[in-house]
Amino acid sequence: MDLKNIRWDLSDLGRIENIDSEIKKIRKLTKNIENYRKDFNEDISSKKFLKILNEVEDLMIMLSKIASLVHLEFYKNTNEPKFHSLVSKMDSLGAEVSNKLMFISIEFKKFSEKNAKRLIEEIPSHRHHLRRMWELKKYTLSEEVEKVINLKDVTGINTLNSLYSVFTSGFTYEFEGEIINQEQLLKYVKDIDPKKRERAYQLLLNKYKDNKNVISIIYSNVVSNWKTEMELRGYKSPISIRNIANDLEDKDIDALFRAFEKNAIIFHDYFNLKTKVLGIKKLRRYDLYAPISKINKEFNFNQAKGIILDSFSDFKEFKEIANGLLKDHVDSEIKKGKRGGAFCHGSSQKVRPFIMLSYNGDLKSMETLAHELGHGIHYSLSSKNNIYAYDAVLPMAETASTFCETIWLEYMKKKFPDIKKDLAFIEFDGAYASIARQLNFVIFEKKAHELIKNNGSSEDIEKLYFDLLKKHFGDSVELNDLFRHEYLYIPHIFETPFYCYAYGFGLLLALSLYKKYLEDNNFKKEILKIFESGSNDSPRNILKKAGIEMNEEFWQKGFDYLKSLIKELK
Repeated sequence: MDLKNIRWDLSDLGRIENIDSEIKKIRKLTKNIENYRKDFNEDISSKKFLKILNEVEDLMIMLSKIASLVHLEFYKNTNEPKFHSLVSKMDSLGAEVSNKLMFISIEFKKFSEKNAKRLIEEIPSHRHHLRRMWELKKYTLSEEVEKVINLKDVTGINTLNSLYSVFTSGFTYEFEGEIINQEQLLKYVKDIDPKKRERAYQLLLNKYKDNKNVISIIYSNVVSNWKTEMELRGYKSPISIRNIANDLEDKDIDALFRAFEKNAIIFHDYFNLKTKVLGIKKLRRYDLYAPISKINKEFNFNQAKGIILDSFSDFKEFKEIANGLLKDHVDSEIKKGKRGGAFCHGSSQKVRPFIMLSYNGDLKSMETLAHELGHGIHYSLSSKNNIYAYDAVLPMAETASTFCETIWLEYMKKKFPDIKKDLAFIEFDGAYASIARQLNFVIFEKKAHELIKNNGSSEDIEKLYFDLLKKHFGDSVELNDLFRHEYLYIPHIFETPFYCYAYGFGLLLALSLYKKYLEDNNFKKEILKIFESGSNDSPRNILKKAGIEMNEEFWQKGFDYLKSLIKELK
């Protein structure tokens, strides 16, 4: 099948050959801003402070463009040495600029509470950003120490993340006489043929098992770096670092996990139902995402594009934005050396976001495209904000993406009645993957961070992961021992520890928003306002403005919706 995949055009970000001249401009602008230091004290006028913030914003936009260009080229070509050195160059430049302009944040946090509040109130366009900066002062170290951490990260945690990406992106697999990459292999974990599903998982996990000595060392060092950061800054726990970065309180996420623990049986019920529908004695882990019928629909990229755009028809803003991105800001080709997985990257509010995936023609690939377009729509809607409030915190970002998935799924059920039942099961497979699976990763991370702190070995971590999997599935799924190595294959726990709860948060919130939209078409306005907000307020306050209270009762409504889906499937 000719997939008709497309490549992106990165020219909006500049050209690789102009990097050195752009770096000179960045260093010149950085020096100009540095000159404000001598007059930067708590008596500074709000007018002058805003001028400094605006100049820093201009610098951040300039820097983000060339850094994005380099990193996106690298993700497309992880086996190209020239991009390895350019990534290192950009990381060093980022640390250099950050260190020279750090005085703004450090000194602002030293201002008296009276003067800090004065500036916060007198600069409403930056109010939440400044308030957050002030609130985070208790986790801020001296300027000298902060500079050392920035420099250390370039050759430390940043290099570890690059190593993981380069190393695993190079994995290839021999499947049915062909040499394929990981993205191509993953298509077969959802194949109609149970033997192909089993073979695909075995190839995938054995590759990580064979390389576990290297990958487990990377993971242990990622965790150790996280622990050092926690202890130096005085965070309450490893997950508190992520919660605070997400502008959430620990109690907000504790409520989410309590609701999950109360409702975990929903997913066991679903697996038992799927076992009956498949007509097998026991659902193996290999069968978790098995299609329930032998209908095997495939779509080339152009067909997927048309279907997704049509599914967004009731949200004209979504459709218009997605159509624009699909013209030249999406890279969907399958290519050796291309980073695994899919993502949407927003450089700044001045440049349309970019999307990367490896589109292989199946329903999952189309769902992934709808998901990433949701991120792109969110970035585009929030571009009305300044750069300090442009990028939504992770849980809110995952709300837009999963909301678009939901819209697409409901449209697909109407357009293709012959696979309506298949799509209903795909929807619940997705709910499991976004909620239960992702929250279980975080439960694992909490325990793994403690285990590594106490000198646990890679074998201890494997045992921990496998024991949690057994508890997670109970009697509903048969586990093969090979899945003890699965954690090595989860990039988020390496690159962005404790990221994964954002998916559960996002989907449960998206389901609530979708339900409200079905009940009242005018609620679309509130949904748009939520996505337009970016990070110009806390998630709690953004949702409160739309009439949503974020508490355990709220999360329960999301799980109740999933219960109703199971009843429909029965």
